[in-house]
Amino acid sequence: AADDPATRREAYLRAMETNTDWVDQTIGVGNKNAVNFGVRQGGDKYNLYAGFSKDNNQSYLLGNSYDRTSGRINLDWSPSSKVKVLLSSSLSRGENNRIDAAWSGGLGDAMSNALPYYPVRYDEDVY
Repeated sequence: AADDPATRREAYLRAMETNTDWVDQTIGVGNKNAVNFGVRQGGDKYNLYAGFSKDNNQSYLLGNSYDRTSGRINLDWSPSSKVKVLLSSSLSRGENNRIDAAWSGGLGDAMSNALPYYPVRYDEDVY
């Protein structure tokens, strides 16, 4: 039983052997890498632009990241002085590997509930 003095003493002794640094377990160094490339070509009756972008964001929260790849193309064509045709198109893909934050778990939950005497995992690999 949890109220048994021997059980409580065993839990206390196990807790005293643990000193979990929850900040170290949840926070690291974040970084962002971005690559952008664009080309433009034009003449008397047309302008053309094409661009590419790649972003990689690693959050300071361990396990949290966002990757985005996008491309764009614009074409302006003037077949006569009274007619102008504009064509613009873009495509983007993002992948958000988000961990729970705030009070739905993750860092917010750790800030509220993860005391230093709680281990990251127990011997039975229970988290």
